[in-house]
Parts: sequence; structure tokens; C-alpha cells
Amino acid sequence: MSKMLKVNKTVTLKFEDRKINLPNELKENIEKFWEEAIKRNPNLYNGEDYAVEKVTETEENIEMLVVKSNYAHYLYDERIGIEEEKYRCCSPWGGILLITKDDYFVIGEMDTTTSIPHCLQISGGRDRYC
Repeated sequence: MSKMLKVNKTVTLKFEDRKINLPNELKENIEKFWEEAIKRNPNLYNGEDYAVEKVTETEENIEMLVVKSNYAHYLYDERIGIEEEKYRCCSPWGGILLITKDDYFVIGEMDTTTSIPHCLQISGGRDRYC
């Protein structure tokens, strides 16, 4: 579940072109989870994703260090959960809830071949309403 906060600070994403360093046991658990996930839904794709590895906050700004990960890591954290915060797959993303001139929300429904079929999703983000 996503958490929304109003922030009046400058937010900076700093990207390092390297993979997140996960412990071997967690890597193995993610691999086993992914093998089962694609058996249930062969349409899933383990593409590149990103994880916020570190957040530094001062009175004026928030800096997030972002590194490479993959979708299996993200989905494992979403479905199973990762206890230790530094290994979680918190992906930086932005979404927008569009409202039409006649006061309707613009929301999409995820396809049956996706990781969460029939869930509603706002444009450009990972906020899901299942």
C-alpha cells in the first residue's frame, strides 16, 4: 500500500548505475518466488526496475539514492515482504489522478495478463486499488 505525504522540500533522485547488493539468502528466496510466479502467470517479465537504497533528509531537501534492481525483487517485496528496510524494493515513481471537465476520474484497469489482473491503476504510477 502506498503512503502519500505532502512535502514542501526539494526532492532529488541521485542514480548510481549499479545493482542493489542483496544477501545471498534473499536472492535465492526471490529466485524461488519468481519461478513460482511465472508458473502461475507466464506473461510476467522480470525487467529492470529501480530501488531507493538510501534517503537523506535535511530541513531544506530530501535526497534519494536510486540503484538498479528488477521486477522479481519488487514483486517479492510487494507480495511476501522484506523485513530489513535497506533491502526492500521501494521504487521511485510518480502518478497522477486526472479529473475530466465533467468531474470523472481517469483510472485504468490492469489486463488479465498482468501481475494484478483487474486492479485499478492511476496514470503513470503504481498506486493500485484492488
